[in-house]
Amino acid sequence: MTTTLEPARTPAPIEEEQPRTVLPPSRRTGRKLLVVLALWLLAWATLRGRQTLVLANADTTGLHEWFNDLRDKVQVLGQDNWFFHGVLGTVATALDDFVGFLQDHLSAVTPGDYVGWFGVLALAAWVTYGLAGLRSTLLVSAVLLYLGVGGLWTDGLDTLIVTLVAVVICIVIGLPLGIAMSRSRRTSSLLTPVLDVMQTMPSFAYLTPISLFFGIGPACAIVLTLVYALPPLVRITEHGLNSVGENTVEAGRSLGVTKGQLLRQVQLPMAKRTIVVGINQCTMAALSMATIAALVNGPGLGKPVVAALQTLNVGAASVAGLGIVFIAIMLDRTTTAASERSAPGGQRVAAVGSPGIFGGRTLVLEKLPRWATEEGGRGATAKRLTPGGRRLVLGALLVPALLAAFYSTRYLQLSEFPDLSGVPVIGELTAGPLGGHINDITDAVVNAISG
Repeated sequence: MTTTLEPARTPAPIEEEQPRTVLPPSRRTGRKLLVVLALWLLAWATLRGRQTLVLANADTTGLHEWFNDLRDKVQVLGQDNWFFHGVLGTVATALDDFVGFLQDHLSAVTPGDYVGWFGVLALAAWVTYGLAGLRSTLLVSAVLLYLGVGGLWTDGLDTLIVTLVAVVICIVIGLPLGIAMSRSRRTSSLLTPVLDVMQTMPSFAYLTPISLFFGIGPACAIVLTLVYALPPLVRITEHGLNSVGENTVEAGRSLGVTKGQLLRQVQLPMAKRTIVVGINQCTMAALSMATIAALVNGPGLGKPVVAALQTLNVGAASVAGLGIVFIAIMLDRTTTAASERSAPGGQRVAAVGSPGIFGGRTLVLEKLPRWATEEGGRGATAKRLTPGGRRLVLGALLVPALLAAFYSTRYLQLSEFPDLSGVPVIGELTAGPLGGHINDITDAVVNAISG
């Protein structure tokens, strides 16, 4: 009996599974461009030679007439319509009355129940010292004194009033919108095009519609400023909240906090510096509308700028323009210093059980030693005052500030800024001599260029 030995079978090689490569979705840019080109050619063929030519100054088209009819209807409906008269009219009246109240009590120069320049200067210095420190206090005092010396006190304070009111409204509206956009992609996708239009559309384009709905005056100036200054705050708030680390958010969730607690105790404190940057940019954007707001009778330094440009008085326009520039520098440096002053030094998050920046109590997710933070290597800076001593100093300084405000309502010298045109050196900084020097310089430059 014979047996046949079969050769041993070698196992088949195991093929390694290759990782799957997920290709990005096609954007189909070529098709989109072809669609845009086809629509453009269709519009060109349909509208060629119809209402696309240059018009004379007095000529109008059907579109112009349609807008004029719409304007007439709005003016007629504005007298008794529930929306134009009831809603927009109430908002415009409230804004006008509030701005007028602040103007009467802060920028008025008549002694009585209103705070004069000396009281405003003292109160502004006290508030700035408490929020931003001594350097910002000196800067604020110097800018306010320049406004007084240059004869721009009333217009300068009106500019500050309109700007700060618009910024406060932007904060009330912008922070919730930024939070909503950071928590919902759908909300972000819906609001992003609106913010794009608000930020890119020239302000002159919506100057007429806003003045038609709100009338000319402070209310129109505030709404006009609001449209331009709101998008930076919303976008930067969304960016700040989305920039909070995922590990930090997961650590907060692991502690069992709700979404509201996570927002208030973790995300907002961690994004606080970024949000302050948004407020800073919002303030700068609001101040940049000062001159344009003057075209709708908005109070502030824009009025002397526009009036001087109408008469080709470069010197007077430059003096008022310098006031706007100095106010911008003052607000920028003060808000930046206030944010740096309130930030805790040497740690990544607040301490255990410490009061939260936005209210409530904060959580400790990580606390690093000073050498492991950004402050490491810069050297320790000794604090001159403890928090208790700082509060004591502020309380002591409040007394002379209130006394200055009280006496500024009783004496004309402390209510109306004195005329310093006859004082040597300082008199050269007043509106007349300073504007004359600027006119002389511009005339010399123009003559040298023209030959």
